[in-house]
Amino acid sequence: MKLIATVLATSLIAIGAAQAADPMMPAPYIEPVAEAFDWTGFYIGAIGGAATGDGVLNITGDFTEETTFDGELSNSMGGLFGGVQVGGDVQFNNFVLGAYADIAASDIDSELSLGLDINETDVLDASITSKLNYLGTLQGRLGIAHENLLGYVHGGLAWGNVERNVNFSLGGGPGDDIDLGNTDHVGYVVGAGVEYAVTDSISIKTEYSFYDLGDEDIDLGVLDPLVDDIGLDTSESLSFHAVQAGVSFRF
Repeated sequence: MKLIATVLATSLIAIGAAQAADPMMPAPYIEPVAEAFDWTGFYIGAIGGAATGDGVLNITGDFTEETTFDGELSNSMGGLFGGVQVGGDVQFNNFVLGAYADIAASDIDSELSLGLDINETDVLDASITSKLNYLGTLQGRLGIAHENLLGYVHGGLAWGNVERNVNFSLGGGPGDDIDLGNTDHVGYVVGAGVEYAVTDSISIKTEYSFYDLGDEDIDLGVLDPLVDDIGLDTSESLSFHAVQAGVSFRF
């Protein structure tokens, strides 16, 4: 047994000496440990999505001394939007706290139609078209990261500019297209989303948002020359759901 042990020990020493003497022999490969993605940093990017919801027209007042109206009209609204975003995140352990702003051009619109008997002979026919020209937000977000995947909730301030037109006719006469001007709406947005880091500098996201842009008065003074003694207080409420996707370049 001592002879065998001596032979084995001598062989191992010889092999070790041969490896040390041969500089061409490769070193053992050790696989590097992958670093977890860090969401801390700033980013810019592009967004695009689709929206659907309700436009509600609130009307109170007098058409004539004998005829009054108090109620609301609602109709579905929808369309597409697309724009740019900029923001930043800070990661603490697995928690990510961030803030971002975006601005998007929009063709989200709705059309509300109205038909009322004004007196025994005349009928008021009108359709009001509202179009959201642009949509912007300033939001914060809080998320939980798992490697390259981030799930988050978001919310903040939302605003938009609405352009309105009315087609108006009385007593079956020819209709008139009238520009009601533009109104700024300010409200809020809340929602949730998921973002995935494709590389260290590129991430993609998809998110759901609910927008409520509040109530804004509509000036119908331009209708006075068409209908005598019209006195209406009119406002519009806008709320809708949106789903959007985005790509960000992080640095």
